Amino acid sequence: KRMVGLHFDISERKQAQQALRQAKRELELALKAGEMGVASRTQSGKVLTWDARMDELFAVPDELRQGGVDLEFWRSRVHPDDQAMITKLSAEGLESGGPVQATFRVILPDGETRYIHGAMIGTDEPGEKHLIVVHRDVTPTITADRALSEAKSRAETAYRELQRHQEDLERVVAERTQELSLALLRAEKAD
Repeated sequence: KRMVGLHFDISERKQAQQALRQAKRELELALKAGEMGVASRTQSGKVLTWDARMDELFAVPDELRQGGVDLEFWRSRVHPDDQAMITKLSAEGLESGGPVQATFRVILPDGETRYIHGAMIGTDEPGEKHLIVVHRDVTPTITADRALSEAKSRAETAYRELQRHQEDLERVVAERTQELSLALLRAEKAD
């Protein structure tokens, strides 16, 4: 009896697999650190991936998490006034393959409005194009910017009011000084 065997050196393949696992882990950590959610969909609208952070951003109900999110659910959360813009940008991202970005509003079931910054890029996969989307909640930044803008506006209004009062006071002081000067002159003449 004879035995025939082949030996292959798979160390390169193992190293490549290890490098791929490491790169995937680093990407996951970067997305977590940036509090970003990732989704992908086909050109026809079939949602391929939707991660846990996206579930949080869009308040996906538990029963839908199990079955998977579709494009209609996503659209149902996007503010009606922002849907046309997002649809247009998504089409641009798919067609050009280049990155497109936008900030849009999401309305949650409890009425809360969130501001989401989305970055999209199209890929040219065999068979059908895909859109890769990264979303990040920028509500705190927008809220802070608005509060700062409102505070600035109030401060400018108060400053203008203060200037007006200062001008009024200066006018009253000037009038009073003139009256006192005239009274002093009359008093000196009367003496």
